[in-house]
Amino acid sequence: MTAVDINEKTLGVAKNNAELCQVENIQFIQSDLFSNVEKNEKFDIIVSNPPYISNDEYEKLAPIVKEQPKEALVAANDGYFFYQEIFRSVGNFLAKKFLLIVEIGYQQEEKVVKLIIEYFPQAKVSIFSDYQDRSRVIAITNNN
Repeated sequence: MTAVDINEKTLGVAKNNAELCQVENIQFIQSDLFSNVEKNEKFDIIVSNPPYISNDEYEKLAPIVKEQPKEALVAANDGYFFYQEIFRSVGNFLAKKFLLIVEIGYQQEEKVVKLIIEYFPQAKVSIFSDYQDRSRVIAITNNN
């Protein structure tokens, strides 16, 4: 398993959690998306919880949410920047048969699905809701 984050402190928390849970065989990489991932590495499963909140939406967040680093929450292009970057470059790192999972903002389903169709026209798309019945996770699969 490979865990990737741009924030060194966040990776430290993940390492501590892995040790506490006695999980082994995890490689931790500090990287801006795929920039420090080996170019020839292929993954069967990629899971991403990218920043997806717009600047306007950030201003309305509860104070407790704002305790997280802003870079972990806010994305340019009205919250869509990282989806565009991930979908543009992830194909280089996916195995032929893959599962790609991304968390989305509850109001982002339509635009993210359009991006998925643009980058993965043959893939199957499944959408999962949170406890408030809002679209929250999208799974993209290719079993060919």
